[in-house]
Amino acid sequence: MEINFVNKSKTKNNLEIETLNGHYVVTINIKNLTNYELNENIKNIEKFLENKITVNFDNITHDEIENILLKLDNISYSYNKNRKLLIPNNYAKLIKEVEDYKTMVIEPNKTQDTLLKYFLSKIPSNYTYKKFNVSKNDKNFPLTSAVNRGSSHKSYFVHVFPKKQNKKYQDVFMIGKCVVFDSGGMNIKTQDMNDMKTDMAGGAMVMAVLNMTSQLKKNINLLLPIVENYIGSNATKPSTVVKTINGKTVEIIDTDAEGRLCIADAVEYFNKYLYSKNLKSPILIDVATLTGNTTYITCDTSAIITGNDKGRKYISKLFRIGENTKEFIDVLILRENYVKSLSSTVADIKNWSGQCPAGSLVAASFIDYFVKKDIPWVHLDVANVVYNNERVSSYGVNLLSKFLESI
Repeated sequence: MEINFVNKSKTKNNLEIETLNGHYVVTINIKNLTNYELNENIKNIEKFLENKITVNFDNITHDEIENILLKLDNISYSYNKNRKLLIPNNYAKLIKEVEDYKTMVIEPNKTQDTLLKYFLSKIPSNYTYKKFNVSKNDKNFPLTSAVNRGSSHKSYFVHVFPKKQNKKYQDVFMIGKCVVFDSGGMNIKTQDMNDMKTDMAGGAMVMAVLNMTSQLKKNINLLLPIVENYIGSNATKPSTVVKTINGKTVEIIDTDAEGRLCIADAVEYFNKYLYSKNLKSPILIDVATLTGNTTYITCDTSAIITGNDKGRKYISKLFRIGENTKEFIDVLILRENYVKSLSSTVADIKNWSGQCPAGSLVAASFIDYFVKKDIPWVHLDVANVVYNNERVSSYGVNLLSKFLESI
């Protein structure tokens, strides 16, 4: 049995499994192997993992080596098995961050408290944080509070920021969805609920990215609303109206459209406490496992990216980086009719629309409603690419790290 990882475009297919005289020969063009191909073939690859693996790193760049190592880790990583890549020391930090991220995403018994503890343990030494306990009917984080009402565990909002803000550095604000488990609430899910332990991947992803980029000359902020969307006697009922910290009213039509509520709360926190005309080239990015609708659009090949007009140049840059790292992104444009479908008779906006089946765009349009028009905003919906075949992927960590290095 033999497994070869090559970096040559002349290989016919990115994955070939041949039998020669009863002897298996596996050839993987790891450089060009896409996230989709890996997910489709992981079961075939996995049976060869107990064998010695050789990778040829000749004549390739630093970025290409990082890309290859992350794909190898996607193949070798297991929550239960003690598999480790033998890698050069200068790439150890990247793999450690990715494996810490994967372990937390796939952890089956996590709660709001364990995720909070994880985040606080991961904050870089040159960064600090503010932690808010989100109470029932909380006035500062009312949408986050509404999502968490059915849970027996406390909810939190964490703001991570540099100990020393430099006015000459660019200000970056990243929001990560942190739903430790999503039952759907009163609009209970009818299938695939066992996967909902991974619904905090966006938050864990931006924390990993911060650790990869904390030495950059940028003021990076993380906004992390930590909740559980559960069922109970206190759970939010569909048709409930909630007023945000800045006075906007939201009709919660669907309690399973909860991620956008938490992200909107983070945007409203930014608007009230962090926004200033003196910010240096600010950018607002949210990352979330937001909508299953992404699968119908990309067949799990790509994540979905959109944003406002100010964010277009950043969207284009992220798209190009994704093409290089094979962390593909498909770009969608927000149109006025999407947010119109969210009009409510009892509030300023509702969180779901039965009128429009374009769920990814409707969810993004809901978030866009709260974003200030003069702030570049980018929305990354990674629901279909971070977890497939009961395996968590490194998708997004390298993509966003390279992006922050490039702006």
